[in-house]
Amino acid sequence: MRGLKMREKTARIATELLEVLTRNGAATKKALWSQTPDDVFIYAFAPHGTRGRDVHVALKEKWLRITVHETEKVPTSAMNPPTPACKRPIQSVVLCGKLAFRVRVGDEEDADWEVTDVFDSTLAPRRAVRVHLRK
Repeated sequence: MRGLKMREKTARIATELLEVLTRNGAATKKALWSQTPDDVFIYAFAPHGTRGRDVHVALKEKWLRITVHETEKVPTSAMNPPTPACKRPIQSVVLCGKLAFRVRVGDEEDADWEVTDVFDSTLAPRRAVRVHLRK
C-alpha cells in the first residue's frame, strides 16, 4: 500500500513539473518547451549518459541546432580483440530547425545551455539539453 501511494505521489509531482516545463509551450517526442514574454526554454532530449562536453549548440536569430557527439562501439570477437580504435565517433542531431520568432544572439548572456535531467511527456526521466533563449 505504501509503495502505491509513493508511486502516485511521484506521478503527481512529475505531472506538475511537466506542466511548468511546458507553460505557454508544448511537449513533443524530441523536446519540451515553454516561454515567457522575454524568454524561451527548450529541453531537447539527449541520449542517456550525455555530458556537457559532448554537446554542441549552434544558434542564429531564427534557427537552432543541437548535436551530441557519441562513440559507437565496433563489434569485436576473440579473433579481433578490442582496441581504442574499436570506438567510432558519431554525431547525433538532437534537435534542429527554424524558430517561429527571432531570438537575440549578439551577447553571451542572450543564450545559454546545460545538460540536465527532466521528465518527458510520458513522465519518464530523461537526459536533456536545456537551452535558454532571450527574445
